[in-house]
Amino acid sequence: MLPIRFKPFVGTEYQKQDFKILILGESHYLNGSDFIDYLDGNKKVELITNNVVNGYLNYKKTGKSYANWMNTFTKFSNVLNGKKSSIKETVEFWQSSSFYNYVQAPTKGPRISPSEEEFKQSFDALTEVVEEIKPNLIFFWGHRLWNNFPKDNYGSLINGNEKIHFLKFSYNLPIIVMPHPSSSKFNYGIKDEIKDYLNVIKTVGNTV
Repeated sequence: MLPIRFKPFVGTEYQKQDFKILILGESHYLNGSDFIDYLDGNKKVELITNNVVNGYLNYKKTGKSYANWMNTFTKFSNVLNGKKSSIKETVEFWQSSSFYNYVQAPTKGPRISPSEEEFKQSFDALTEVVEEIKPNLIFFWGHRLWNNFPKDNYGSLINGNEKIHFLKFSYNLPIIVMPHPSSSKFNYGIKDEIKDYLNVIKTVGNTV
């Protein structure tokens, strides 16, 4: 099993939320010195996920050090907020959320999928993260992530007209799988679907 190599980003306001969300990305692509640090077991690798999100938040607050990938984070918070969010609203959204890349081994290039074994071996690390930060919902970023995700702990139930999907940890944790925010399929057209699903989960509460 792979240990936690990339610690989750946990926003400064996350623990104050009545309904906590964990946003789950797929993996990190590392090259150069970062990849060498990973191979050497350098502790600073643990902060890569945090550095990514904090780098994005710093850009939103200062307008400096923009990179194209940051559009993904902006688009996600916009769709969940149901509108083009202000800088303040965007920062508040991310500081109220948590973010974690599932696969705990880096890929060797952009757009390369981790191996089947790496997907399997990363589940225990996710379990450790979940039990530590206790989210109420996981957002899966992208169908490739979900399609390769181990399903041994998956379950579902019908609540009214809504099917609730969940993963079994020490508690049943609802999940939602969506197109990756970088894709054209992730747009304002799905905001009502997401909102309705969230309302059902919040209503059901701990009975899932």
